[in-house]
Amino acid sequence: MTQQKDRGIVLVAVLFAIAIMTVLVVAVTTLARSGIASQNLEARRLSTELALRSGLEAGKAGIVAMQAPERIFLDATPIMLGLGGALSAEIRIRDAAGLADLNRTELPLLEAILNDSLTAAEASRIMAEVASWRSAAAEKAKAGTPPPPASPQGEAPAAPPAPVIFVALDQLLAMAAPAAAPALAARLTLFNPEGLINPLAAPEEVLSAVPGITPADLADVEAARRARAPGGGQRLGLLVERLKPFLTLKEPSVFVIEVKLREGPGVIANSSMSAVVQLTKNGPMAFRTLWVSRP
Repeated sequence: MTQQKDRGIVLVAVLFAIAIMTVLVVAVTTLARSGIASQNLEARRLSTELALRSGLEAGKAGIVAMQAPERIFLDATPIMLGLGGALSAEIRIRDAAGLADLNRTELPLLEAILNDSLTAAEASRIMAEVASWRSAAAEKAKAGTPPPPASPQGEAPAAPPAPVIFVALDQLLAMAAPAAAPALAARLTLFNPEGLINPLAAPEEVLSAVPGITPADLADVEAARRARAPGGGQRLGLLVERLKPFLTLKEPSVFVIEVKLREGPGVIANSSMSAVVQLTKNGPMAFRTLWVSRP
């Protein structure tokens, strides 16, 4: 009887040991699979980032390859580009002067852009705060800056740079309704050098918000884009002269590049990256990166 009891205890112990070993094997296998999956995901993430950065470099090369007068027409028209290894990406390049600048663009244009995306009350509230901040910053800068020296040629001294109020678009977007954030982000920037709008590079939402612009003017802009005449042509020049506080046809130097991966092995499809770059005239590097997003 004792011997049978001992055998039963041994059998239970063996079964218990087998159960523990089975659990351990399953756990080790799960951890191994998880580790392999994490490594594969990290490899895809790194491959994706490298592919996106290759797209940004391709965009820079495209800008350099263009004749200077052609760069004024860069309006974010999508270009499909092969990056090698069966990878393809959609690249958009825009003159940064195609977007309204939060720190430099005239307030009436900013207000018109906000009115197009927000309620009148919300746009008015935000613009009142922006106008107050600009006024306070300008007074502070004026108080702490000595007057510019007179020009020997008798020319008027250059205007001081606009005070920097916003350092990130998120500062304004946080003041607006969340639903309006995407529309506002597509129309605003912090990198328009003078705050004036290049009509050949501006999206329709920005261009139509310019105070004083008419449907006939918009038709002239579209015709100039199609004709690609040097400097935009005579009619566009007259339009810019009439709306001088808001428009410019100055040769661009700052560009927004957007890259979106379409397909390819080993990458995360539809990943995107954006950068703002400045074309330099001197120095060993053709570009200076002002801002770049994370993929």
